[in-house]
Amino acid sequence: MSIKVLSDKVIEAYESYLINNNKTFRKMYQKGFDLSSDPYKKLFVQEDLQFEDINGLNMKSEIPNITENIKTTDDYENSKKVFLWLKNMSLADANDKRLWITLTHTYFQEYTRNRWSIQKNSSDDVIKSRYFYSGSGLQARLRNSVSRLWWIAKLTWRPDLEDEFVFTKIAWSSQDLMQNLFERSFCTYKGVRFGMLRFYKDNSKVYSDTEFRIFYKELNALGATKPLVLMTEEDVYDFLKKVEKLFYPQNSRKADYSTFKVKAIARAAEPEKENYPDSSINGEKLKEQPLQYERRLYIKKIVAQDIERTPSISKDAAVIFFNFNKDYGEVSYANLLYRGIEKMVSIKKRKTRSEYRIFLNQIRSSLGFDLHDIIVFEKKNDGYSVKILNKERDWKSYSEFESFLAGENHLLMNQNCLNEVSN
Repeated sequence: MSIKVLSDKVIEAYESYLINNNKTFRKMYQKGFDLSSDPYKKLFVQEDLQFEDINGLNMKSEIPNITENIKTTDDYENSKKVFLWLKNMSLADANDKRLWITLTHTYFQEYTRNRWSIQKNSSDDVIKSRYFYSGSGLQARLRNSVSRLWWIAKLTWRPDLEDEFVFTKIAWSSQDLMQNLFERSFCTYKGVRFGMLRFYKDNSKVYSDTEFRIFYKELNALGATKPLVLMTEEDVYDFLKKVEKLFYPQNSRKADYSTFKVKAIARAAEPEKENYPDSSINGEKLKEQPLQYERRLYIKKIVAQDIERTPSISKDAAVIFFNFNKDYGEVSYANLLYRGIEKMVSIKKRKTRSEYRIFLNQIRSSLGFDLHDIIVFEKKNDGYSVKILNKERDWKSYSEFESFLAGENHLLMNQNCLNEVSN
């Protein structure tokens, strides 16, 4: 039996009705979509309601019943069921948004509604992320209510093992693992994916989710020095063991995040007796053990979109520097000290993507920053001091920090690596 899907024209109409707050259409997300009902039919031209075949895609078996299993702990079993149902689907079909949008609005509409508690006051962003298939490829896969189940199983299925879904179970065991592994581009490489999952399996009781972030960070940084696509599962596992030795020395499980930007990756990735690349700061070579610092800085260069909206901050800065690790759409606050005056600003994680924003534009008139300025945040007890560097006014300090940024807009650094900054 082939699967028939909604046409592009109908899907575009769905999105339009949602954006424009069509009340009749909006109610269907709480009460259910009856495609044969008069209210539904009145929204469309009759000929547009014809379903289309999707490249002859066939169902392998009966539609799995996952409607009653809506807890987070049910995701693993649901993932297996949906994957086995569409096990023989091609990757081209698996990336066809029509398929997933049809499934969430038809066969699995009740599951989607209950799994994500869709109610009258649910935001359009939540509905769009769970019922539709929007955004970049990796994010779209893990947002759509049904595609996330199939894709995680697809990416972790190991038919060569006695327990074919052992890594699927590991993947669903941690939301933090899910976001940090499967929302990054390196998860598309089989060796990286299974090397990381195997390492997590062996160490999930040793390190917390927060402590594990050092491994994702360093693995991501490795991609700048080595072609990850060529690395085997064993290569990745061995690399992560070297990272563990660097950041979690014997009798200590506290990661030294201060070495992030000095690229400890160079020490972990290369043989111990070879000369390491010069990843020094101000000419000071890296030492065998992570360097200890008393003061930590986060440096942010203002770009055009920061002026148009409000500055974004890197994920590392949000989690490590501002101690902010929230779900999508949640807000936290930070106390900023600028020229002796305290200001409170909010930090928010966007609802539909892994992006963090700090609402500095609320106090932009006080801070006086502009395009291409560099903002230096320093941790201060219960808050953060702020300094604004302008290229013309503070050219010496500005040039020094700009050289450390090396073309990037974000940097985690430590003050004793730098000259004293002054406005």
